[in-house]
Amino acid sequence: MGDKTKMKMCCISALLLLIFVIMCSCMNKKKPVKPSGPTCGGEKVAPRAQNNDGPMYEVYGYMSCPYTAKQVTYMEENNIPFRFIDTKTETGSKRLEELTGGGTGVPVIVNTQTSQFKVGFTEI
Repeated sequence: MGDKTKMKMCCISALLLLIFVIMCSCMNKKKPVKPSGPTCGGEKVAPRAQNNDGPMYEVYGYMSCPYTAKQVTYMEENNIPFRFIDTKTETGSKRLEELTGGGTGVPVIVNTQTSQFKVGFTEI
């Protein structure tokens, strides 16, 4: 084979490898998990929320927000007790406004024992 042919084969191989890596990474992405449990007034309580050992959290947000979905998935995967409050509901949006003094950024994660909160995705 000539040098030009080797170069073309090398470029094609590299391109195919890149496409393969991109396809694999897309296939391995997890879809956001919606909070499980009973629903009441826009709140979804994870079954683990009944456990009183350690802090309990409230997650304010809406599931179409990728950061809220990421937060909920993180909480569920790490077995962290939480209550999800959907801020797209009237009750949820009022509670968020009272908590943050009018802030609208989500997710908001509240430690119910200390009443401290953080805005944005947070690893607890």
